[in-house]
Amino acid sequence: MNNQTTNARLGRSIRAFMRENGINQTFVADRLGITASTLNRILSGNRKLTAVEYFNLCDAVRVDLSYFWEEIKEGTSNEQATI
Repeated sequence: MNNQTTNARLGRSIRAFMRENGINQTFVADRLGITASTLNRILSGNRKLTAVEYFNLCDAVRVDLSYFWEEIKEGTSNEQATI
């Protein structure tokens, strides 16, 4: 899995979590100290999320740091099983 694929999967996972939990982009962008436009690029996989941003994101939405990475790993395992 390359970095672009990882960024896209991470963004999709975060976006899905936000949608499922009624968390809006403005709230998260404010907590990360970035614009909503920048957050949208992150969620679309077009911009890397820095370690500090990732830490602040997990803190803002109250999940463990491993939460989104576990989802990505599970998705990768499922994809490999169908190949």
